[in-house]
Amino acid sequence: MANVAFLSKDAPLTELISDFLKKDGHEVKKIAEYNPEVAVKKPDGFDVIVMDDHVLGSVGQYSPASSPKLIIIVSSSLNSSTVMKRIREGVWDCIRKPIMIGGSYIPSTVEAVKKRMLSSIKAAVLINSQEHDIAKLDRSKIIGESHAIKSCMASLISAVESDQSILITGETGVGKELFAEAAHKNSHRSKGPFIAFNCASLPETIAEGILFGWKKGAHNRADADKDGLLKTAHNGTLFLDEVIELSPKNQATLLRCIQEKEVLPLSASRPEKTDFRLVSATNQDPLEMVKNGKFRQDLYYRINASTIDVPPLRDRREDIRLIAEHYIQRICTDKKTTPIKICTDDFIDALEIYDWPGNVRQLVNEVHGAISRSGKDPNLDMHHLSTDLRVFWISTGISQGFNLPYGVWEDLAYESIGDFESDEFFPMVEATSGDNNIMVQKGPSIRIRFAPGQTPTLDECKKKLEREYLRQLTVMVAAKKFKTAEAIKMAGMSESSYHRLIKKHGL
Repeated sequence: MANVAFLSKDAPLTELISDFLKKDGHEVKKIAEYNPEVAVKKPDGFDVIVMDDHVLGSVGQYSPASSPKLIIIVSSSLNSSTVMKRIREGVWDCIRKPIMIGGSYIPSTVEAVKKRMLSSIKAAVLINSQEHDIAKLDRSKIIGESHAIKSCMASLISAVESDQSILITGETGVGKELFAEAAHKNSHRSKGPFIAFNCASLPETIAEGILFGWKKGAHNRADADKDGLLKTAHNGTLFLDEVIELSPKNQATLLRCIQEKEVLPLSASRPEKTDFRLVSATNQDPLEMVKNGKFRQDLYYRINASTIDVPPLRDRREDIRLIAEHYIQRICTDKKTTPIKICTDDFIDALEIYDWPGNVRQLVNEVHGAISRSGKDPNLDMHHLSTDLRVFWISTGISQGFNLPYGVWEDLAYESIGDFESDEFFPMVEATSGDNNIMVQKGPSIRIRFAPGQTPTLDECKKKLEREYLRQLTVMVAAKKFKTAEAIKMAGMSESSYHRLIKKHGL
């Protein structure tokens, strides 16, 4: 459990968060009455400090990155610009405050904050305890300093401490093979071979020969004995990518090899000893494949002694700049392009707001293309991006100076009503004629503001929120963020209700 300090002048929020953290077993100290600068900088034994965003901004030249403490920011108005700024400064996490209406918090938003806060602190404590070990890891090909990547590094450290099998999960393009290589390099088998094989690339009979080997005469082209990859990986690491794609026959043979530490080549009369560390990977849900009978349950338990779940790029956006700049330098160096291309703010903004369905692999390809399209231009700007990214960038309103708020869809309910503070990132525009006292934020966010003494009715607010919610869905559908059917499912309504409301609001 963690020792947590809480700095805030928001008494209700302080009590709320302190209570549920204490119930989870954490030690919490409220230090709102202390000098923020002293509280943050003083080495007082806190593992994590939770604070209002404005408190951090008041702490002189303090840099979270230089502190042994992990900082979690809570704020009622988070957007991509403020979040990216804080994360780059070294803040661990940014969490939106729960909504309070009529002096009471909305329960659903409290639960969302509670879940996020507890998860963030748990990960922070784990990372903090292993920070020294993480720093010593050989991870030259894994780019990123986000807490999501550091959590993977912590899992990697735990996995390589033993010689058991590792299962790496994650979407296509997240870099699962890089983690497999890192597992090999940081293990006692690092001096042995690292053998990689994609199980989805070949038919069953060919894969069988490649994996398990054969004896002379086993088939028409077997004019000599041939060791399989399981034998070649002796004293090293065997990486099986898309292991779920193995045929039932090859699954059974692999299971026996793992259990007995021996392999029987095709047409061989006796098995041969082999000793390797198995690292497997899949972009599918292995438990679902077991449930559907497409993957052996006993083999699943054998390959899943330790698990590393590599997050998609959209869940670690703060790493996008680091990855892009790393590959820009590498590509320009390889092409002998001088000087190294420089990224404009628009270029990075466009990369950071995109969801990257192809993950790091797609980002690297995008950087390659941008460098080629830039020609002799020393800078990389948004017009050097592919058509898909430029269309998405423009459709989200970024080109007009409006920033996409952090976690728009997951944090939708956190947008506040009755917020009188100015927001330079999201200019306000008047609502429809006749409702001039209701100000609606222009940009892909949902926020209704009104002036003191001109409070609209709750029904008026609901109508505006409903229209803005539907407008955002239609914008994202137009930007090909998801299909109409997916938008309807996300909205939790029937197709007829969806189209009726779209027509009602003139969308």
